[in-house]
Amino acid sequence: MRKIPGYSNYLAGEDGHVYRLWHYKKPLNPPLRLKSFRNPCGYMQCGAIADADCPPEVGKPRRAGRPVHQLICLAFHGLPPSPRHEVDHINNVRDDNRPENLRWVTRRENVRNSKKHYSYPAGEKHHCAKINPAVVLEIRKRRARGELLRVIAADVGLHLATVHNIATGKTWRCVPHNAAHPHGAPIVSPP
Repeated sequence: MRKIPGYSNYLAGEDGHVYRLWHYKKPLNPPLRLKSFRNPCGYMQCGAIADADCPPEVGKPRRAGRPVHQLICLAFHGLPPSPRHEVDHINNVRDDNRPENLRWVTRRENVRNSKKHYSYPAGEKHHCAKINPAVVLEIRKRRARGELLRVIAADVGLHLATVHNIATGKTWRCVPHNAAHPHGAPIVSPP
């Protein structure tokens, strides 16, 4: 087990769990494993409280609740190389917080790794998706026929800018422009 910088009351274990050393001024022997819970994004989180004098890149002082993978990475891999670095789960299993599965990477590297393992949600699998590929193809088909974006947006119930981004391929790139329409008619890309 290793000490966590900025969290003097806690230890990080090789098993990917966080342990408490003291409880109400009484030492715990052996250290008590903190309960963790899965946050809405699928990462494990625990109630570790940062020290009052901890550096800002480590955590906010006296604030409870920190993702376990960040605490384990701090203990075993040190401080992040820059404020732009974040923790990457090498095998893309969000609750596998063993030190050998964690590393500091930039956001771009993290997204690239997620896409490589097919764990990056795109299209209708994204948690914010309001439409599906059939609607995307319909929008592109109607735009290719010359319909106004505002008319299409009103019909499908989306914002004008959203429909523009779909029609031009800025978003929903996972649905190719030349894909077949779900009802069999081929879609012609806009010029």
